[in-house]
Amino acid sequence: MEHSEIPKDLQVYMAKDTGETFNNLQLYLIKNTEEQFGSFHEKLLKYVSADRREKILKYHFDVDKVLSLYGAVLTRYCLIHLLNCKNNELHFLCEENGKPYLDPDKCGHLLGSDSIDFNFSHTKNAVFLGVIKNGSIGTDIERIKAAPLKVMDSVFHLEEKKYVLEETGDKRNERFFEIWTRKEAFSKCSGHGLLSDLRSVNTLDGPYVKYIFTKILDGYALSVCYSP
Repeated sequence: MEHSEIPKDLQVYMAKDTGETFNNLQLYLIKNTEEQFGSFHEKLLKYVSADRREKILKYHFDVDKVLSLYGAVLTRYCLIHLLNCKNNELHFLCEENGKPYLDPDKCGHLLGSDSIDFNFSHTKNAVFLGVIKNGSIGTDIERIKAAPLKVMDSVFHLEEKKYVLEETGDKRNERFFEIWTRKEAFSKCSGHGLLSDLRSVNTLDGPYVKYIFTKILDGYALSVCYSP
């Protein structure tokens, strides 16, 4: 499959301009995804692997099928352009935590001496993807809503809890999901997972801060953590 065979009406948006130079980091966002799985999505299924198709179609709810499908196709779309390759040259494996990566045996000729890491996250009606060359990356996106503040006791650092509770109302909800997505992005980048004791990690201060950034955009909190 050539580049042009990925449908042009799968819209891709640059999600954040940090104001800094990240030559090896690319971010993409698809917003306003459909909630019903229809004929357009059926056509997109042919662009993903048989294993991914099976996983997508196992979801009970259409909205989950759509988000998983868009994440997979968006990843392929970006890698095709980044590596200047064809869709059928992309082959993936999964780490134990389920994070996909390019199969080094089948994609080594595309990578050369470089490495590519990517991670996508989805929430209601939106998919967020980060791709980095010669580094590691984790992403997270959440729709901002009423925050489950009790979760902070088991996941948030004391300084992060203080940061959230300094505000009230909508601003408090916004700050909660700012921290939550930062924690998620950090755990995906580092491979620790949210089951680790992330209360010891302060994403607002310390050695991690220069590698984590967050954007509040159209009712969503988007965070990226990368390791160059």
